[in-house]
Amino acid sequence: MIVALDNTLLTLLLNPSAKPPVDPNTGVPLDCCDARVKGLIEVIEARSGKVIIPSPSLAEALVAVPSLERALEVLNGSTAIGVVTFDQRCAIELADVTRRAKEKGTLVSKEFGPRQAIKNDRQIAITAKVNKADVFYTDDARQTHFAEEIGLPVKHTWDLPIPAKYAHGRLNLID
Repeated sequence: MIVALDNTLLTLLLNPSAKPPVDPNTGVPLDCCDARVKGLIEVIEARSGKVIIPSPSLAEALVAVPSLERALEVLNGSTAIGVVTFDQRCAIELADVTRRAKEKGTLVSKEFGPRQAIKNDRQIAITAKVNKADVFYTDDARQTHFAEEIGLPVKHTWDLPIPAKYAHGRLNLID
């Protein structure tokens, strides 16, 4: 299995003090985000799968980390994680998707924000698709929309369970 992470989940992995997303089921900030993402990575590693990080996501996430060196240690320390670039294949696919969106009149929408942000989100989703991601993880509504628009199944941090080993440690801190 190949999963792709956007900058929202990657930031939670690389910066445990990052602002958590709001769980739409409860309306409150999600707890144990870093444990949830670490658990996902561990499951993928155990199954000999891959976690791909589109390079534009990596750039966005690295801006939000307290230590660039520590972030790179985490990324390079995993056998499952790899960065994938926005390359010629991605550019061709993005051009095709963009042409179709223009023809349908759905290329730009005020609800999706600034045009440059839309372009960046489309690049990230296309990079995941071209690199054969089976699932795309994001907590961003705009990113969710674009990924689903190109046929990528989307999951969110709140869809991830808290792994028992992390939940247990958390309970010990409370006791």
